[in-house]
Amino acid sequence: MPETPIPTLSPEAIAEHSKGLTTLGIVFVVLGVLAVAVPNVATFAIETLIGVLIFLAGCAQLVHAFRPARWQGFVMDILVGALFIVGGGLLLLYPLEGELTLTLILALTFVAEGIFKLIASARIRGQGGSGWMIVSGLVTLGLGLLIWAQWPSAAEWVLGLLVGIDLIFGGWTLVMISGAARRAAASGNA
Repeated sequence: MPETPIPTLSPEAIAEHSKGLTTLGIVFVVLGVLAVAVPNVATFAIETLIGVLIFLAGCAQLVHAFRPARWQGFVMDILVGALFIVGGGLLLLYPLEGELTLTLILALTFVAEGIFKLIASARIRGQGGSGWMIVSGLVTLGLGLLIWAQWPSAAEWVLGLLVGIDLIFGGWTLVMISGAARRAAASGNA
C-alpha cells in the first residue's frame, strides 16, 4: 500500500486519550444543543465575545507599544492596537452589522473546517469511527455553503444555530471515535 503524506493515528493512541475525547465530545454536544435551542442569543454572544476579544487584543498591543524599552516597532504597535480597538469597538457598538460580517467569515471558516475534517479522516482511515469524521466534514462543509446561500437574511440567528449544529456533530464524532478505539483496544487485550 502506498504511503500517504498524512500520518495516521494508531488506535492505541486514540484509546489512550479516549476518556478526554469522550468528555470533550459531551461538552461540545451540550453546548451545541444550547446554541441550537436559542440561536439568537448564541449569535449575539458569539459576536459580542469576538468584539471583546479583538478590543482587548488592541489594548494589549497598545500596552506593548508603551513598554519601558522603546523599539522600532512602536508606530506599528500603535497602529495595529488602534485598529483592533476600533474594530472590536465597532463590533460591540453595531452588533447587527458585526453579525453580517461574522456570518460571511463563518461561512468561509466552515468550508475550510469541513475540508480539514475530510483530510483528517484520511489520518484515521480504516479505523473504527472514521466514517463519522467523513460525515462531520461533509456536514461542516455543507453548513458553510448553507450560510453563504442564506446571507444576509439569516445573519441574526444563523451563527448561533450553525455553530451549535457543528458542535453537536463534532462532539458526537469525538464520542464515537473514542468509543470505537476503546472497544478495539479492549478486544485486542482479550
